[in-house]
Amino acid sequence: MSGSGRNYTRRSVAIGGGVAVALGLAAIGINAPRWFRAKTAYDDLLNKLIDRDAAETVGHAMIGTASFDTRQVANDLRKRFGARTLADVAKEDIAQNRLVEAKGWVMPETVGLLCVVAAQPA
Repeated sequence: MSGSGRNYTRRSVAIGGGVAVALGLAAIGINAPRWFRAKTAYDDLLNKLIDRDAAETVGHAMIGTASFDTRQVANDLRKRFGARTLADVAKEDIAQNRLVEAKGWVMPETVGLLCVVAAQPA
């Protein structure tokens, strides 16, 4: 780097690159990584979701159709999941015809209830 008059350290280049990537991702609408989200009492459940922002949108639609006690919904979901994955529980919901509808979205009951939890403030 001689002759340029500037002295760039690896650290400053890495930080600058990280900031540029973060700004680029924000500009195209990529969700913030999970570690930037506010902690909630429901993170054990919300971490099962791939797109928490989309889940919040669906959750607001679900909340408009009925009233929910978030704490009770979360406790019920924890029991329903046990050690199983969201895919396994959703397949069981479909097999047992446990489906919900909110503003045109039809989904397994567990997915809808997870969306309700995601829509609650941190």
